[in-house]
Amino acid sequence: QFVVEQLKSIPDTKIFISPGNHDPIRKDSVYQQERWPDNVYIFQNSWETLYFPEYRLHLSGRGFADFSDRDGTLPKPIENAMYHIYVMHGDFQEADSIYFPIMEHDLFKHHVDYVALGHIHKRQTFHLKNEKKTIIHYPGSPEARSWKEIGERFLTFGKLDERGVYLEDVPIHTKKYEHVLIDVTDCTSLSQVIEQIRTMLDQYLEESYFVLQLTGRSSIPTEDNNWLKKIHAKLSSHYKWIYLEDKTLPNYNLKQLREQKSLIGTFITIMENRIAQETDAKKKRVLETALYRGLNAMEKEEAM
Repeated sequence: QFVVEQLKSIPDTKIFISPGNHDPIRKDSVYQQERWPDNVYIFQNSWETLYFPEYRLHLSGRGFADFSDRDGTLPKPIENAMYHIYVMHGDFQEADSIYFPIMEHDLFKHHVDYVALGHIHKRQTFHLKNEKKTIIHYPGSPEARSWKEIGERFLTFGKLDERGVYLEDVPIHTKKYEHVLIDVTDCTSLSQVIEQIRTMLDQYLEESYFVLQLTGRSSIPTEDNNWLKKIHAKLSSHYKWIYLEDKTLPNYNLKQLREQKSLIGTFITIMENRIAQETDAKKKRVLETALYRGLNAMEKEEAM
């Protein structure tokens, strides 16, 4: 009801909606159940092309009829269109996607100026080297929906004229999600960790949400599962929107342990060789984690 009232308040603005996989135009959808203002046009699940002579503009669009769509079809190209825009929801360059795959080679011969895309929450722009120099654009989600959607969020303001397509970012988020890594290697107490976090957070705006990943080699005993809660309790009165994750590794003296003629020394040598040979950064990180978890396990076994 709120959305309908807002759209009614701008009757001279034409609004075109391409339903997606989260809001398909099914019989039970809000698009079918509600009465929408006259200035709102909702595309169905087959391509439609509208023409606006006052702008010399063709506008082609389609939407999802269900929660997935492997169709991946495009509208019939219009050769002599002065201006042409496509509005759709789908996955660009993902041939096996169940969310309407859109391939560059299929779009290449279309005389379309701008492809307005929904589906991917990250802002992305692609330029085709075709006759029209087509611009394909995901504006991204205008408000972050999870910790994965960090930083500023935008809507896109665009202009289309004889000079081409002009796009402008308009930030409209109410809060930002920030992912902050904090190396606690040199900290020997919780108070030092808290002070380091405060120093880091003071660089950011207070209205942000924060995921704080504590990294490095920690010499702070972490057997107590409440240590993150203790840090959070100290910080939450000032920094209300924070979430802490422990990504630290134990601060072992690898050189000293490697020189031991024992299972631990052999294990360290083998793992360090594998880590040195690995070129993929993500896999290298997994191996490093495995090294320290292995040492943890062997240390506990010896203690028993």
